[in-house]
Amino acid sequence: MKKFVLITYIFSFVLFSSAYAVEKYRDKQISIEIVPATKAIEKGKENLFAVKVKLTKGWHIYWQNPGDAGEPTILEISTNIPNQQKIIPQYPVPTYKNTSGIVTLEYRDVVYFPFYLWIPQDFDKKELEIQLKAKWLVCKHICIPGKAIITKKFQISNGNLKFLQNNEILNSLKFIPKDTILGEIKLSSNSALLKFPLNFEDRLHKVFFYPITEGVFDLELEPKFSTNGNELSMRLPFVRYIWGDTSNIEGVVEFTFDNGKKKYFVTKFVK
Repeated sequence: MKKFVLITYIFSFVLFSSAYAVEKYRDKQISIEIVPATKAIEKGKENLFAVKVKLTKGWHIYWQNPGDAGEPTILEISTNIPNQQKIIPQYPVPTYKNTSGIVTLEYRDVVYFPFYLWIPQDFDKKELEIQLKAKWLVCKHICIPGKAIITKKFQISNGNLKFLQNNEILNSLKFIPKDTILGEIKLSSNSALLKFPLNFEDRLHKVFFYPITEGVFDLELEPKFSTNGNELSMRLPFVRYIWGDTSNIEGVVEFTFDNGKKKYFVTKFVK
């Protein structure tokens, strides 16, 4: 059943006035910046960056689908690379939290949202400029909405810089769904039956589905699953009053194995 909660918002003139670009956003609850995975930014290759979000202890922001309360974190990247389309960074799998039946999908502490940029060999600028437009809701005992424009310039390497890696960004990639799994979905009056191929060597312990599509599934109860040969089935109950789009269900499925390992997949469904 969908839970409705009253969230206390504090509106700040600074946050919601016409924003000016900063290299790093910081307030008492949250800091946001653009960081490279390597010191050398090179032409003719794909370069890894990330939006780094650091939260003060006890505070949290939300995933693409916040759950029963909250607002999604929205991130959008643009650059000075010619003909470069806007980029949406990758969202790591969130933390599931059930507070007296109110389920939220959250991020706490430090979280990296990685993204890749291909810099053409004929890029004629000395610096790569990356702009981030960010919008979020940060919560603890109250919730504070925020938005910012963050612009950071990075010098293009001439090949003489020592190649150094940001291991925190590289380690964060294990929480990013890298592959797509093709599943089947069948909708009934009060639930959806999801089926996925089961092609793992390790013994499966638990399965969880994080719906990107809001307003469809009730996440209060942990979904049960069954296996039949090389196929896995799980049934997800709908919220009492569906307001989301059931014709285009998107999400991330998490497989947890008996040895503690986890695998994440972006889902594509055939009805």
